[in-house]
Amino acid sequence: MTGDANDGFAVGTYVTGVIHGLQPDALLVLLPALALPSNAAAAYLATFLVGTVVAMASYTFFIGVSSSAISRHNPNFVKRISQGSALIAVLVGISLLIGAATGIDILGGGH
Repeated sequence: MTGDANDGFAVGTYVTGVIHGLQPDALLVLLPALALPSNAAAAYLATFLVGTVVAMASYTFFIGVSSSAISRHNPNFVKRISQGSALIAVLVGISLLIGAATGIDILGGGH
């Protein structure tokens, strides 16, 4: 590492992605591989991997390029978008915790 401030940001982004990828709900998408013969299961997993990496890389590229272009005109853009996203995430998390504690369906997604 060069000690640059971007190094810490890059590591934090990578770690966040790895932790997000460890969610057990992703296993449901991989279940069909258990019902396939070995070669077909390997092909399924390989194409799933490639498709996921391409989709995530494309999304990251698009967000990076567009936020970089916008931040040239408005230097505080990325900081404000990050703060706004974090605030929304915290508010949704608090709403879910309150809903779980009180038994009230705060976000209206109940059946």
